[in-house]
Amino acid sequence: MSAFKNLELANDVMDYAQKLDFDFLLEDLLKCKSEVEFAEYCIFLSELPSLKSAICERYIDDLSIWERAILRQKAKEKYNV
Repeated sequence: MSAFKNLELANDVMDYAQKLDFDFLLEDLLKCKSEVEFAEYCIFLSELPSLKSAICERYIDDLSIWERAILRQKAKEKYNV
């Protein structure tokens, strides 16, 4: 992973990394390999009702192709990646 080009995205990733307990959500966040994947995951996390995995019933891998495409579009709009 190269350095982030978007400061807002870098701040959001760091914010979520600090907020999440070491659980499946944080593990998935740390598996991201590109800026676009990090951006998608930040959008996904921002739309969750709670960041606690015990309460979380959906994970990014559970999303349909259509839902992932919408996430990618939102990520591109917000972070310009």
